[in-house]
This record gives sequence, structure tokens and C-alpha cells, in this order.
Amino acid sequence: MPRHEVHERPIYTIQQLSALVGMPVGTIRWWIKRGWVSPAMGRDGGAPDAPRYHDGHLREIRTRETWLRDQAEQRGARRDARHKRAGVVIERTEDAVIVRWSNGALSRLEHYVEIDL
Repeated sequence: MPRHEVHERPIYTIQQLSALVGMPVGTIRWWIKRGWVSPAMGRDGGAPDAPRYHDGHLREIRTRETWLRDQAEQRGARRDARHKRAGVVIERTEDAVIVRWSNGALSRLEHYVEIDL
């Protein structure tokens, strides 16, 4: 999927983003502060300050998707597949923090926004 230019992304506040993505404001702030990057973005992608193992590979970081999957496994319950597929990726660039998320099985569209810090 082609990357969008930064100026094409809508700009949201963290509070608006929290409502859009359905995640707590504190969690989003935590990700931004640490330059969080999802392993799904590839081992060569992402912010230079993303948490990494000693060999340079990105560390596994818990997302809403993995948290829901872990909860389902712990309870021995089957989760709706759309919860497992839904996910959030936060990407830091030099001049912006970009958030990408998908709504899961009901919508394969991905949404890109820039956070107004």
C-alpha cells in the first residue's frame, strides 16, 4: 500500500484519536513517548529509538490485538476474529507521529492520521 504524504493525513488531537481508535489516552501517550513501532511494519522500518533486541531486531510489543488474543487464550474462549485482526500501529517520523489502524474483518480499510502534539 502506498504511503500517504504527511500533509494528506487528517490531524487529530490525542483525545480525538483515543475516541476514534477506542484506546485510552494514556496508552497512546505511552506509545508516543517511546517512539513505538509495531513489529508488523518490518524489521527494517520504524523509528530509530524503537525498542530493539541486542541484534537490532524490533522487540515484540503488546498491541490491542495481542492483548485481546492473550486474554482470549487465558480464558480459553474463542474471540470474534474481527477483534484479533483489528490493530493499531504508531509510527514516528522526523516531523510527525503517524497512527494507522484497521477495523478488522468488517472493514479492511486502513486509516492514517497525524497526531497534533
